[in-house]
Amino acid sequence: MSELVRELSPELFRLVEQYNGFIIREERDQECFGNAEVQVEVGSLYLRALRDRGVVSLDVSADDVNWYRLDLLLKVLNAQKEMSLPMSPDDQIRGFEKKLGEIQAFFIRVARFFKAVQAA
Repeated sequence: MSELVRELSPELFRLVEQYNGFIIREERDQECFGNAEVQVEVGSLYLRALRDRGVVSLDVSADDVNWYRLDLLLKVLNAQKEMSLPMSPDDQIRGFEKKLGEIQAFFIRVARFFKAVQAA
């Protein structure tokens, strides 16, 4: 398993191992502040960890094309209306794991919505 995945998020590393996920893409640019990108497939979903100038963010996708910020999606699924402190990447991964079924259902609803809009 990639050391870059572990470096960006130990919980992402654990998740990929636990769910027999796959690393799809790994890039590191030492010349640009150590920026890095890792994309993994876990079940029917994709996770992307980006490090830009030392800050790690996580995105989730059902199709490896349209990406959504994981922290915002978790806030929506948890019905959080108030502003809260930013979630760490590892907290986001734990939230992803807890809400995995709801996240998959979210992407199914989004796909159905866009299919209905295109048919109209």
